[in-house]
Order: sequence, then structure tokens, then C-alpha cells
Amino acid sequence: MQQSSQTAFRNWRDALWETYARLESTSDDAGFYGRVSAPWPGSQSLSIVTSTSQRTERTPNNIRMDPHEFVLCAIQLAGRGFVEQGGRQAATDPGEFVLYETTKPYTLLFDGPFEQLVLKLPRGVLSRPVVNLSSLTGRSIQAGRGAGAVAREFIESLVRRGDELGQRETDALIPVAADLVANAIAAQFGDLPNDQAQFERIRHRLGQLVREPDLDLEAFARSERMSSRTLQRMFQINGTTFGRVILETRLEGVMRDLRGAQPFTRPIGDIALSWGFNDLSHFTRAFRARYGTSPGSVRRQCSTDG
Repeated sequence: MQQSSQTAFRNWRDALWETYARLESTSDDAGFYGRVSAPWPGSQSLSIVTSTSQRTERTPNNIRMDPHEFVLCAIQLAGRGFVEQGGRQAATDPGEFVLYETTKPYTLLFDGPFEQLVLKLPRGVLSRPVVNLSSLTGRSIQAGRGAGAVAREFIESLVRRGDELGQRETDALIPVAADLVANAIAAQFGDLPNDQAQFERIRHRLGQLVREPDLDLEAFARSERMSSRTLQRMFQINGTTFGRVILETRLEGVMRDLRGAQPFTRPIGDIALSWGFNDLSHFTRAFRARYGTSPGSVRRQCSTDG
């Protein structure tokens, strides 16, 4: 990559960090360029991304260093994009959009020049109306007709008319955009095939029980009136396992508590135990493997940031 392109790439990385979250990007395009622009001065929720071929990742270390919790809704305007999150991969062509969240690792791939319109929302804004939000990231959402088109056209109209609106008006309209995105998701995924809908229900139910330290597959299968073999196969088909879902959910719960309000009032061991871990050595190893650091380091970092 030429010197001018290297400078452009560093500026690109800085723009991504400032606008979205801490990310890692690579590109072998000698003529690399990238720009993140606001549709109107001071816009924090909407941005337009124009760039060329690259690979951009949010890694566990990025999440540890920058724990902000956002959901990004990227509308493809030109070119083609690919996103991977939660074991799911989706391609987006112009007129489609995709969701990904900053609380979990993701990868974005672009094999040529592209343009996207990105709506950035606090995670809680979408997680309330959208059940099992994490299971719907990394999936392309059609926006050429119906509820998807209404959401896309509304967001695009905000960009076109942003300079006509005051800050108070735009702040009031962003939640409307979020509701329209939620409706588009419900319209497309509300009628998931029976087996997929059942899996999402099972995973949601499992997430409600992960604080129980003695939770095991056979007992859970009996409670759901299915065989353990059927339950195992359901998780395998969806690219995960019963144990992995439990472990990841518990680790995410501990991480939230470590970063939460007054994180130093409880011993780390007590937090881990409250999330169903009954072996603190195993917990520490699993935490480090997932986040690339120790629970104590996260606590010290929170103290420094505070």
C-alpha cells in the first residue's frame, strides 16, 4: 500500500473508532480510500460510509477495550457487503440491510467499492421490541417492499431532510426509525420455519435458567418434553452446542455485572457464582479465553475509566 493510501487507511480507522466502535481493518487495495460522513452537523445516530475493498473486525479485545453496547443497522446503498456474527453469514446487496451488535465479535467483508447508510442505536432500544435480538444479527433483511421498504425509505428521508430539521426533531425521529426497523424484522422473521422458531424459543428459555449451577442437558430436555438427542441435534444444526450457549450467556452476564454500576461492591467470585459458575478456576480460564483478559483486569480498567 502506498504512503498516501497508508495515511488514508489510518484516517479511516480513526473515523470508524470515533463513529462506531473500536475495530480492526485490513485492506490490500493499493488505492484504498474511506470516508465516514454525517448527513447533517452533529449527527450521532446516522452516518454514510463510502470505501473500497477491506476486512473489518470487532474482536474480543476490542470489546474489552471499548465496551459500548450499540446495534448497527447498515443499509446497502452501493456495492456488496458480507457480515458474519454469531456463526451466521449474510450478504447484502443494494436495497437490503443487516444488523450487527457491538457487544459480540463480528466481521465485515467488502470485495470492492461500496456505500452504506448506517443507523446506530443503543442496544436496549431494539432489544426491548425485538425478542432474541442476538439471534437475528448477521441476517440480511429485505427492504425492497413491505415493512422493510418503509423502514429504509424513512431512514433515507432523514438523511435527505436532516438539514431541515432541528436537533430536537431528529432526536425524536430516531426512535421512530428504530420502531420501523423492529417492524421490518418482525415481518421477515416472525414466521420463521417451525424448527427455527422452536430453536429460538429453546435458546431464550435456556438463557432464563443459566444462573442455575446444576443445569444439565437431560433435565432441560425433559422440561421441554423432548429427548436429549433431539435437543443436541437442534443445537448442532444451528452451529452451536447446549454447553456453549450456557457458557457464553454466563460469561456475558458476568461481564455486564463487572462493568455495571458500582462494580467494586461485590467480589468477582460472588458475581461468577451468581451466574451459575461453581468452579472459579474454570470460570477464570473461560473468561480469559473469551475476552483475552482476566476478570480482575476488566475491573481495574473500569476503575481507571471511571
